[in-house]
Amino acid sequence: PYPSAKACLEVQVETDGSVTFLRTLFTTNTAFAEVLREAVVQWRYQPATLHGEPIPVIITVSAGFEHH
Repeated sequence: PYPSAKACLEVQVETDGSVTFLRTLFTTNTAFAEVLREAVVQWRYQPATLHGEPIPVIITVSAGFEHH
């Protein structure tokens, strides 16, 4: 059986929607956090905007896994 796990990452999203910085803020399982980090760097976001112009932002991404 796999253990349950949770992780929260701090992620910088650039003006093109790419992820350039990741930091683990919290995790109950380091292996799960690493898999989450590997997934998040592949994601593309719709960039945040200010006055209609794309801007870089820092967001948090949280995920969990629960084995039943």
